[in-house]
Amino acid sequence: MTRAQEGAISSARNQTRAVFLTYQARGYLQRGEVEQAVAATKASMDLAQQIGADRCVTQVRELARHCAALGTSTA
Repeated sequence: MTRAQEGAISSARNQTRAVFLTYQARGYLQRGEVEQAVAATKASMDLAQQIGADRCVTQVRELARHCAALGTSTA
C-alpha cells in the first residue's frame, strides 16, 4: 500500500469519526446532557477542521448553534 493510499484511508476514518462525534453530540443534547454535547461538538469541529472536511464542519456549526441556543459555548 502506498503512502497516498494510507493517507486516504486515514482521512476517511477521521471523517467518519468527526461525523460520529456530531451524532453523539446530538444524542447528548436530546438527553439534556449539555456539557457532554459541547465536548463532543468541540472534538468534532477540531477534527473536521484539521482534516478539511467542509461538509462536516457545516454540520458541526449547525449543532454548535443549538448548543449556543441553550446558552453554552463550544469555543
